[in-house]
Amino acid sequence: MIDVIVAYTKAAARSYRDIVGEVIEPAIAEGNESFRMSGIGHIKLRLVHAYQTDYVESGDQFVHLWRFADKADGYMDEIHDLRDPLPGRCRRSDCR
Repeated sequence: MIDVIVAYTKAAARSYRDIVGEVIEPAIAEGNESFRMSGIGHIKLRLVHAYQTDYVESGDQFVHLWRFADKADGYMDEIHDLRDPLPGRCRRSDCR
């Protein structure tokens, strides 16, 4: 099981009435179907949390990815507080 957290921006949410139901949940379902059709159906994605971040995207998609991942850059830092206590997650010091 792969737990997934999705952070979406206000700009992304503006394009949908229900971004979770129209985009995020179908993407999880399509990923699971792709795994099944590829013969690796024992791997499953599970959406554990989706939330709207205050982050305003600008520039390159890889910049956004690094800002999402970096714990000390001042961008989307709330994700780290959300991620660690959710089911299936472990803090680095607890992972073995």
